[in-house]
Amino acid sequence: MQGGRGYRQEIKRLLTPIIFTAAAFLVSNAAIHHTVALFPAGQSFFMATLIGNNGPADKYLREACPQAGYKICAYVNRFPIAANDLLWKGDLYNGLGGFEGMREESRAIVIATVKNILTR
Repeated sequence: MQGGRGYRQEIKRLLTPIIFTAAAFLVSNAAIHHTVALFPAGQSFFMATLIGNNGPADKYLREACPQAGYKICAYVNRFPIAANDLLWKGDLYNGLGGFEGMREESRAIVIATVKNILTR
């Protein structure tokens, strides 16, 4: 019994700083970015990866635009584009609103792309 109890204590000691760190990230991002997320720009990075170099989001957007009404539809004719180029090169992503302005759209594109993949 002592071995099990000691094991649980070690697990608690290891998890405590991880839980407090995650909580601090959540509170900080809620205060700064007005969203409860560990990585508020995570969807933008994921979307860029899915678009990059003829990825599945590139294919989805070519089929869905312009009817989908996404802001990024105006730039589909510039694809294929590498994920890093989409986010950092030139002013394309900032022109769409940057990470803050693209939060909901990038989330919607990621979800729609995944659904598109699963239904094919």
